[in-house]
Amino acid sequence: MAWRYLFSKSQQSVVNLITYVTLLVIVVASAALLVVLSAFSGLKAYSTDYTLRNSADYTLISARQELFEVSPSQLEALGSGGIEIQTLLKKQALLTSEGQTAIGWFLSDPMDSYDQNIEPLYGSVAPAADSLLINLELYRLFGVHPDDGLRINLSVPKLSDRALPLRLGGSPLTTVSGEVAGVYQERSDNKAASVLMTYELASTLLGLQPGIWVTQIDLNTFGVEESALRDTIYSLFGDQVVLRSRAESNASLFKLLNSEYVATYVIFSLILVLALFNLAGALSVVVLDKRVQLPVLKQLGMTSAAIKGVFFWLGWLQVAVGSLIGVMLGLLLVWSQQLFGWVRVSLDMAYPMALNTSELVLVLVTLVVLGGLASWAAVLFSRPLRQL
Repeated sequence: MAWRYLFSKSQQSVVNLITYVTLLVIVVASAALLVVLSAFSGLKAYSTDYTLRNSADYTLISARQELFEVSPSQLEALGSGGIEIQTLLKKQALLTSEGQTAIGWFLSDPMDSYDQNIEPLYGSVAPAADSLLINLELYRLFGVHPDDGLRINLSVPKLSDRALPLRLGGSPLTTVSGEVAGVYQERSDNKAASVLMTYELASTLLGLQPGIWVTQIDLNTFGVEESALRDTIYSLFGDQVVLRSRAESNASLFKLLNSEYVATYVIFSLILVLALFNLAGALSVVVLDKRVQLPVLKQLGMTSAAIKGVFFWLGWLQVAVGSLIGVMLGLLLVWSQQLFGWVRVSLDMAYPMALNTSELVLVLVTLVVLGGLASWAAVLFSRPLRQL
């Protein structure tokens, strides 16, 4: 009987109009939810793909302190067997130049293989003994151009286990300087001001003992199992270091994207709840339109629960039909965006869209559950049905 009510027209045109509008709202809401989730999934996939392409497979960091020492034999053993290594010394420092001051970072590579971490934009491609490279953020802050011949001072607190006895005119900071020789962009998405310098200058600034000191070692593996890699690292370093996978190193990014995805889904689900109020109102109007038939149905032997079930399933079927039409419309919009790129971020890049089976199921389940709740509420609070 619910199917009959679904496809039959009422003698009252206003009832038919309300039914059609309700169906249209469900179609638009389901299509919008699918398109929004697909758009966010595409943006999430693009962001994570960019991050993963510009980050190492694994990262070694110290288990006890920020800096740790490695030997050439350890690096040689670690770099064998299909593992590409990249050492990095990265610390925070006070940056000053021509009366300008900023808190930033300085980077150095004991192995002098800078090409994996930076992309030179102007000037020198690698720092020399008395020169520095600056990133775009520091270039924007200080306005220092490599052709100006200006210098940047870097200062860090002096290393000491006890209070420093400062003499008159003394300073608790160790300072080095270098001439700006080039501008670079980090392959990782770093928004802070940073300076690239030679390892010798960095060692002088930090007052390090002779040796190879790093804050992290990036590892890119080629066909090496994680268990074998962990065994190799443990045999070389013991429990002095911690191995982080790519996902663990970018855990904050994945957590942020997942949180935004959940927030987007919750917000649009709340909007969908408001849209489904139309369903409850339309179902109440249908009940009022059919109220003269309710005594007849009861005389035919239908119980009150069965009559209420008819109108509940009527509302649920409206949601199901509208959801299927809306999902097909959403799939068409997503497919057309992927194929033709109607919405563009730039002239050479269309807005990324991605659709997973899990999202399709999520949209359908959300619509069916919320639509069922709206139908149940309409039946529960309908006066003609309560009077049966």
